Amino acid sequence: MGHSTVRKELETCVADTEKYCKEHQQEYETLGCPGGVIAEEDYGCIQWLILAECLVRYNIAAMLDWKCELENFAYFVKGLAGKRKYKLTFRTAWFDEEESIEEWCTVLNVKWQSAGVYFVQLDMCSDSYTLLPILSDQYELARRLAKELGQRIILPDVENPEDSSEVLYNFLQRHPYTLSAHRSPAPASCEKCFADGSIVYPVIPCNCEGGKQYQIVINTQKLTPRQIVVASKHMRMGAMEMRQRLTLGKDVYVKAYLQDTLLAINELEKERIAYEVLPEAPQYLHFQECQKRHVHSERYDYKYFLLDREREKEWSGKD
Repeated sequence: MGHSTVRKELETCVADTEKYCKEHQQEYETLGCPGGVIAEEDYGCIQWLILAECLVRYNIAAMLDWKCELENFAYFVKGLAGKRKYKLTFRTAWFDEEESIEEWCTVLNVKWQSAGVYFVQLDMCSDSYTLLPILSDQYELARRLAKELGQRIILPDVENPEDSSEVLYNFLQRHPYTLSAHRSPAPASCEKCFADGSIVYPVIPCNCEGGKQYQIVINTQKLTPRQIVVASKHMRMGAMEMRQRLTLGKDVYVKAYLQDTLLAINELEKERIAYEVLPEAPQYLHFQECQKRHVHSERYDYKYFLLDREREKEWSGKD
């Protein structure tokens, strides 16, 4: 990694992690909302998060959203210090803009193989990607050092991102940082609403059972054009595709998390569309959507993308 400023900052963090956390809460968003006492067993995770933020801050790594456009991917990768240091070539013509970040990373790993460089990912238990070039002869050493902290460095599109670090995942559950890429409970703004009584519980968003998945099923039935348009939005599919499936006598289903399941139920009942939910969703008698819209289902975007790809495979196999 070789950047003296980064090395010095990391050495300070490792030397006294507790002191570092206290002194840098304003500087690092990751440390801004500890959500509990940080024990010594958590120091490795803190050091890992600080490492990632340092690398991004000093342009050694790029942090990219999973659904970023090729243009943005190219812009950030071209600007990385390692690309210049290792004199790596980058041509936009190598890539298919319809493919994913993981597939673009695979292209780079093929193209940069002759230069002895891997384009790797730091596993952050997040929907985003923290990526950087590293010399291939240092890759195994870097992986081993990460493993000693209970963390992972992987090759995107080669190793399964679903096998995320259990150590980091459990840490983030205990310490829900404000960093948007990480899992978090209802934000402080919602907590204030609950505290002063301006929100009547239960409402959406509600994270009490937010991690549960439900499957909404619409069985074969005759629907009006309006009903199809409304339902297709909540089934995350095109209206014409939904109409075609129902016309052919095929059920339509979608997997969703609690808040989106309840929103879908609300709309399906308004439109008098028959449905079932597996497993049964909680019955919230006073269900209403949060007027201030502080929490959005976008945090599930990548998970939903994976669930919908899984559904496509299931349908293609059955159909």
